[in-house]
Amino acid sequence: MAFATIGTRGIQAQSVDLSSKVTGTLPVPNGGLGIASGTTDQFLKFTGTETLASAADNAGALVKVGSVQSNSAAGSHDLTGIFSDTYDKYFFSLSTFPITAGQYIYMQFLDGSNNPLTSGYYGVAWGREQGPDNATQNYTFSGSTSAIKLNDSTSNGRAWQGQGYITGPTSGLASNKAVTWQQASYNSDNDMISMVGGFTNVLSTDATGLRIYSGVNLTAISLQVYGIVDTKHYNGS
Repeated sequence: MAFATIGTRGIQAQSVDLSSKVTGTLPVPNGGLGIASGTTDQFLKFTGTETLASAADNAGALVKVGSVQSNSAAGSHDLTGIFSDTYDKYFFSLSTFPITAGQYIYMQFLDGSNNPLTSGYYGVAWGREQGPDNATQNYTFSGSTSAIKLNDSTSNGRAWQGQGYITGPTSGLASNKAVTWQQASYNSDNDMISMVGGFTNVLSTDATGLRIYSGVNLTAISLQVYGIVDTKHYNGS
């Protein structure tokens, strides 16, 4: 049994081996669990070997699977190797803009060889334009297109900014790869446009990455993609 001197008055305190010298219910403030020893319905145990659970252990948590950030002008930016069978749903955040006004911004899936899927996209988008006419902005594609169209033209030097969800990129099922998003951008008249949209890809080819591009160079890009934990069985597999 060890002793310690506390303060200047020479008060002696005894230390007690709680693991073997105390029986019965030990109060929580004194190092106990608030339960009697020997009970079988213990709701808390600590052996000294546990670690704190990370956010990724919780359903719905986001785990970054890839990102690309660049201030160098380029016609396209690829984010490869981000999709796998670990997740079936992903969240993305994107900011970018072309070097000239009146351009569109596109998204394509990349296959396992990092080649873009250039067909099988079907989709629609709808929004409103700021300004005196408060015009409706919408487009619908009745036939297969070569890419996902994220906007309805852009201004010069003002960013397209948006976020959305990607589902089923590695499901191997036709029509199960999909992208939904919302965005805010400026058109070539520098009027704000707010839009929402959704596209599917009907090819059964698994996608492992994304490509963002325009008809001209993109001046800059900031793209982050996150896997959503506990979505593995979204496709029923």
